[in-house]
Amino acid sequence: MLREPGSRGAPGPAAASSELPGVDARELERSVCACVADLAGTLKAEYAQVLRRVDMEDASLAAYAEETGISHTHAKVRLHRARRALAFLIEQTCGATCCRRGCADCPCEPV
Repeated sequence: MLREPGSRGAPGPAAASSELPGVDARELERSVCACVADLAGTLKAEYAQVLRRVDMEDASLAAYAEETGISHTHAKVRLHRARRALAFLIEQTCGATCCRRGCADCPCEPV
């Protein structure tokens, strides 16, 4: 499940979808995750990797750092930068208002 940047493990926009009337939360999460995963794959390889491992596969930051041979601090900085780059890309691709309500009203087509 995706997490919002800085949330320390809290579910991301997809989890908020259960608050939207008439929206199937599981289907919305699958489509949001697919869209975000596709966009993340267009980032620098190291950014895509950290997002996939930590945010999508729920690996710990310490485990990611060990896997890649970098310090925990470096992994934390990389994750922060990757999340910012992804947020910028989502805004450029889908518009500034996309994802504010769990992407239920996103006007863009999946990548």
